[in-house]
Amino acid sequence: RHGMRKQAYLMSRSMVWSEVARQYMESFEAAKRTRVHAVPHLLEPWTLEARPLHLPKIRLDYLKRLTDSTGLLQHASYSVARFDEGYTTDDNARAFLLAVLLDESGYGDEDVRRMASTYASFLQYAFDGSGFRSVLGYDRVWRGARSDDAMGRVMRALGACVGRSTWTNLRAWAVDLFDRSLPSILDTSSPRAWASAIIGMNDYLTHLGGARQVDRVLADLTGRLVKLFHENASDDWPWFEDVVTYDNAVLPHALTVAGHRSGDTNVLETGLRSLRWLASVQTADEGRFRPIGTEGFFARGSEPARFDQQPLEAQAMTSACLAAYRITQDEAWFDEAQRAFEWFLGGNDLSVEVYDAHSGGCHDGLHEDRINLNQGAESTLGFLQALVEMQQAEGMVAVARSSSPRA
Repeated sequence: RHGMRKQAYLMSRSMVWSEVARQYMESFEAAKRTRVHAVPHLLEPWTLEARPLHLPKIRLDYLKRLTDSTGLLQHASYSVARFDEGYTTDDNARAFLLAVLLDESGYGDEDVRRMASTYASFLQYAFDGSGFRSVLGYDRVWRGARSDDAMGRVMRALGACVGRSTWTNLRAWAVDLFDRSLPSILDTSSPRAWASAIIGMNDYLTHLGGARQVDRVLADLTGRLVKLFHENASDDWPWFEDVVTYDNAVLPHALTVAGHRSGDTNVLETGLRSLRWLASVQTADEGRFRPIGTEGFFARGSEPARFDQQPLEAQAMTSACLAAYRITQDEAWFDEAQRAFEWFLGGNDLSVEVYDAHSGGCHDGLHEDRINLNQGAESTLGFLQALVEMQQAEGMVAVARSSSPRA
């Protein structure tokens, strides 16, 4: 009876009035975006001038080359996959999230659906009953222990599938694995794992708003991040830790969406405040985006490391700023996201394209005097996720600007 109840609840959520209303609004917005893109002459001239960035076409051929029947290989020498490095749960979670975003954006063809199934199978295999194992060798033997960050990323991807995917069967599978892994996120100690899980829970609750256990865990993890912020923040250092390290924007991103969902303006403002500060310290004197480098990071009282700059930071900043834009409708956040995304296309300290338009992959970062020519999974996924999200947001901005009175 319990199993029947859960299945009935899952299958009926799409028919409750609030969900039907949301689907209508999504249909209206999609129609408006399509009309704006299909009939450019309907836009006012100032609208076209306000959208100078020409987004590349989405190409998945390189990602497909890194994907085999087991999952997504993590590293490459130049653009040649390295079997000896095997696979990671982190990367396969990112890849599954990308597939969901592609499906949401109308790119969910048979190839994308097949890739999504492969990544889902990997995540299912990585689950050991409570947590997620981290590294799988090419010989299909697990290496090392569980990873908190991997767990957070898996929950983010599963939550996105529940809240955003049109693939009904895959969504039901995601609900099951999400629910089974949910209690274990409370045993993790990584703030970035908490943040990723919060973002996933926010998506999950978009479709399954009555899931009280998810609500409770979301509130718990949000409280942990807020506590961490207040323990470490000051007027000139509004941050969660004494050092700014990696995947930084995911922390304010999580509080921004959590505060918006709960209606807690203090939590929302904490997220936006920390994101504004992060944007300021990742801005070069010339105005371009300069992510915190991994060669030293950024400790309180010191100067931010300039290199090695990672694609992950540009993607995380793009995603966080677009979330802030969707919530606040302040176009300054879209401009900030655009600036971070332009890092991939040459808007960086070396004025070189980190995205490789020839292969469809993305280089692994910027050194002080050169680009890293390897094109691994994390870098390529970072670019593709940022690109899909920019395409989604660009349609929203175009609609908003075209419907505003001319200045």
